[in-house]
Amino acid sequence: MSSLKREYNDNGDHSHAKTTRTNVDSSQLQRLKDTPPIEYLANVKLETPTDMTYQQDEKRTIQLTENARRPDRGGSVGRHTKVLANFFPIKKVSGGSVVVIVILPTDTIYHYDVEIEPKIPPTKARTLWRHLDSIIGNYGSSHKVVFDGYKNAFAAEELVAIGQAKTVQLELNDSKRSKPSAKKNEFRIKILFVARIEMSDLHEFLSCNGPFTAQCQTALMALNVVLTYQPFTDMTNVGRSVYMADGACDLTGGLEKRNGIFQSVRPGQGVCYTNIDTTATAFIKGGVAVKVIEDIIRRRDNNHHRGFNRADIYQIERVLKGCYFKLQHRGDTERRFKVANISPDGADRTFFNQETNDGGSRKISVQEYYSQAYNINLRYPSMPCLGVKSRDKTCYFPAELCYIDFGQHYKKKLNEQQTTAMIKATAVLPADRLKYIRGSLEKLKIDSNPYLKAFNLQISKDMPAVPARVLPPPRIKFQNGGEIVPQCGSWEIGKFTRGVELKSWGIMVFEREDRIHQGQVWKVAQRLVQVISGRGINVHMTNPKIIYPQLHADVGAELDSGRMQIESHCRSQCQLIVIILPNRGHLYPRLKAAAETRSPAVITQCMLWNKLSKAGDPHYRLVGLKINMKLGGTNSTLGRNQVPFIEEKPTMIIGADVTHPAPGETGKPSIAAVVSSCDSYGAKFFGRIKSQYSREEVIEEMPVLMVDLLKSFKAKTGHHPKRILFYRDGVSEGQFAEIMRTEIPGIKSACQSLDHLQSHPGLQGTSRSTLYHVLLDENNFSSDGIQQLTFNLCHMYARSPKSLSIVPAVRYAHMLSYRARYFLDNYESGYGTAASLAGEGSTGSGGSGGNTTYGAVKIA
Repeated sequence: MSSLKREYNDNGDHSHAKTTRTNVDSSQLQRLKDTPPIEYLANVKLETPTDMTYQQDEKRTIQLTENARRPDRGGSVGRHTKVLANFFPIKKVSGGSVVVIVILPTDTIYHYDVEIEPKIPPTKARTLWRHLDSIIGNYGSSHKVVFDGYKNAFAAEELVAIGQAKTVQLELNDSKRSKPSAKKNEFRIKILFVARIEMSDLHEFLSCNGPFTAQCQTALMALNVVLTYQPFTDMTNVGRSVYMADGACDLTGGLEKRNGIFQSVRPGQGVCYTNIDTTATAFIKGGVAVKVIEDIIRRRDNNHHRGFNRADIYQIERVLKGCYFKLQHRGDTERRFKVANISPDGADRTFFNQETNDGGSRKISVQEYYSQAYNINLRYPSMPCLGVKSRDKTCYFPAELCYIDFGQHYKKKLNEQQTTAMIKATAVLPADRLKYIRGSLEKLKIDSNPYLKAFNLQISKDMPAVPARVLPPPRIKFQNGGEIVPQCGSWEIGKFTRGVELKSWGIMVFEREDRIHQGQVWKVAQRLVQVISGRGINVHMTNPKIIYPQLHADVGAELDSGRMQIESHCRSQCQLIVIILPNRGHLYPRLKAAAETRSPAVITQCMLWNKLSKAGDPHYRLVGLKINMKLGGTNSTLGRNQVPFIEEKPTMIIGADVTHPAPGETGKPSIAAVVSSCDSYGAKFFGRIKSQYSREEVIEEMPVLMVDLLKSFKAKTGHHPKRILFYRDGVSEGQFAEIMRTEIPGIKSACQSLDHLQSHPGLQGTSRSTLYHVLLDENNFSSDGIQQLTFNLCHMYARSPKSLSIVPAVRYAHMLSYRARYFLDNYESGYGTAASLAGEGSTGSGGSGGNTTYGAVKIA
């Protein structure tokens, strides 16, 4: 058995930045724009936690995961080159001279615990700590002391007068107080000594002369705080990145994209580096709330008189709920309020009970109140109000009097249009990305950072050139022995290795017929038949039934009705329903969940009308790939001797991933997905899904899922696998040991229970390479062997004639776990049942917590 794990780290922004590497070929910088980007720039982003509270009082060794040792001096296959990596060596200032750090910046860093009362968020805590700079001498230090915003402070020399709380006054706006108060500006700060961090331990580790100790871990944490303290205090930060307002671009729907800079200290071979990278995420547009609301629902100024429907209110509340704003009509313009909800009606129809002079009350609208109390005649009385919780009631403020704060991170999922805009805006050429990364040093004020200077720390502006290899691509085999060699990770779609028979199918159009005419759908059907027939699918029914379902009816019921009409038309069991949607929208996940949880499941292929209207044959060929795969065909395989490890003995390729609820979603479980190959080529996969405790990454019930997959493998191939190749996605370095402790033994125990024991081109912008860790190797791979095998498998993705950045098994697991979330959401919305996971194989339940379901599904 061999186990590989792809490292993943999340910096908290929408782009979901993964472990990546930015490289630029140093000998060919002038030709970057004229050459394929994959060889020259990939991106490295390595992270450490942002909320780290660590206390040590003795020197001890950290127990590292015993990964599989490299059996040789590294691979040699492929074309050798050199690339620039976005790592900048850390330098030490010593006696006026500057040297690259082998001996670290100071011999000792002093670690302190910080208590702040009352508790405040990290951003405010850093601002408060900056105010403390003026009195830090009272603690016996003339140097700067850095603070992570949570509990940890670090100093280059020892503080003396500590242990006693000091009171600091600072103007920090507080939305919970209605009147000015001196006490609201007072904060008690108590600093306690934790430990001396001896940098010699980290030096020994970097020089390969010592183990990775607790001192090493805390030293890296301290260096990261030194590096990020000033930018985190001066700029808007999200996770490990800081963001700037300049260069922001519109994402529509009240959102904008801002560019950011990621930075982290990482240990290297004999030296520490600063990893600097580009990043981007979505922010809520600031300004007058009326304008923001107009942008959210795309309404012009002269259209407010017609009011707002429920869909409008839902969209506005989805964006603005939880964000902060100020009022413009009162003197306390600095006081901030938090949006709790959006009123369902305008200010002219939103009422509350106002106390009268005689002790009674009367019902009054928000519009009337502002007219009487402030002599303000609202220009937009039909505009909904922003609601703020106040004790046991909600206070509503007219949108035109509210000012949304700038720089508020949007944490919810982007819609399809926003995602497309984000991808387009962040796709930059390698040369441009390199320029931005180098320019980031100036934006971070590396040269003038007083906190770096206090620790005798400097950051080099030179990227190191590192050796790299471009592996030869595998041969892709189609029908009749025809083979194609990919060029820059892409190839033309040949005739499918095994095309299916398509006898019974039809088309359902989820749009009004006067918007998508039947004649237009007919042309789409004929073109689809023509193109996929040319790729090897034998289409018997060339005159498919075209159905227009009821748009506001139950999706599952409409699918059942459509299936019966198709079966009546074709006089055989329905194999496929082609779904035409006006856009992806909210209907897509409901439709997929309803189709795949029926008994029997309905196989669907969705097509978006806005793409079909301008699609050529290549688009229809891609659709054909998906249809052939879903109906059990084989699109392509790798040529002979391209994957000898799989060809020599029956091999099961496993991919696993876990998806977690989105930020702000409480009470929802995490979804684990495990997929397995089920043929001798590694081309077909089936999978199992399971819900587990929220945000739990480790798949505790791996044995249960694996037993089912092993049985299915034997049912399909006639024998058990002799080898298992396991690719695991989504876990950090700190979780390696837990994966080795639970999931690997789980796979082995499943085998024992059955009595047998045995990358990609850049489509847009700059490519990101993938970092693999070999945790276990019982098959004695050479470096070239495991690298070439993994690279070749990346060319086996059945849904596209392009190589992937990860092996398809992992991509399928990722897709499956997200698809399972559709099932869950569909069930919670009252449209279906989460437990009826239909498809190939059996279904059942198990696990712990009374919240676990798992089922068998075919990867489609």
